Amino acid sequence: MRQRNPVWTREELILALDLFFRISSMTASEKSIEIGRLSKLLNRLPIHPPKARQANFRSPASVNMKISNLKRFSAQRGLENGGRLEKAVWSEFQNDRKRLSAEVGSIKAQYKVL
Repeated sequence: MRQRNPVWTREELILALDLFFRISSMTASEKSIEIGRLSKLLNRLPIHPPKARQANFRSPASVNMKISNLKRFSAQRGLENGGRLEKAVWSEFQNDRKRLSAEVGSIKAQYKVL
């Protein structure tokens, strides 16, 4: 049986939502620089133990898919599937980008990845 990567955490979703709001999600792709940077950042964070991670853990393709999952809450057409936590994070920060930015800063400071 194929093992799956860990479910995205609130912190990871906050970082993805921040990227969603900073880039044009219409042109986002797994080859974009911003998606690649977030992928590298998520792989550096010690949120999930290495033993729980598959080879494609938070790859640019999976980050791009998460951005597409977030699109469904905006006026854009996005992927229809996703988790409840995505909706909760969207609802919490969609109208408070300043607080979202502060939360991103706190996450990066907590993990010393500024």
